[in-house]
Amino acid sequence: MTNEHVLVSEWITTLSLAVELKDEFAPHLDVRGNVTLKLIGGNRERAVEQPGRSGYYLFRDVPNGSHQLETEAYYYVHEPVAVMLPRPDPKSPVMQLLLKPNPSYSFPEGTTLLKGIVIDASKRPLPDVRINVVNRSESTLTTSKGAFVLYFKTMAADTLAVILRLNRAGGSSKDISAEIKKGKVVLLGNIEYP
Repeated sequence: MTNEHVLVSEWITTLSLAVELKDEFAPHLDVRGNVTLKLIGGNRERAVEQPGRSGYYLFRDVPNGSHQLETEAYYYVHEPVAVMLPRPDPKSPVMQLLLKPNPSYSFPEGTTLLKGIVIDASKRPLPDVRINVVNRSESTLTTSKGAFVLYFKTMAADTLAVILRLNRAGGSSKDISAEIKKGKVVLLGNIEYP
């Protein structure tokens, strides 16, 4: 008779957050390129570089409280999102995150685009400048190189005069005027801020 030893272990884990990524420009298509999500809070940073088999980015055993969800991706804007855990319905910890295209994104031909670079008085690029189109829903952030792109899906006319409002945390705002043309790329060049 042989003495057999069986080691039984139990691992209990709690799903704190499941993130589904969607491309804001083309939500019916897969997200482009590699995306890393970071959940920062509770004196810890947790990174998930690949979605699970379900297609969701899964964060397990995260303490309750306020966290910040950050994305790192070549084709999308790095725009932190505040997340409170537990989610409103702890039995459904899923959130959808829309990824906003950045200037590296390959838009289809005929897309109405407005592009530019935000610089300071010394001609250095300014990252993380918020750009909102006044009286419309379009908005974005500048990249680490100060570049930005805004896309316009709906236009009532072939040309549209818009006002861009530039803001940076702790800074003043600046408005600039631009005219966009349906189906065209309008390049604004360098925009000095503030």
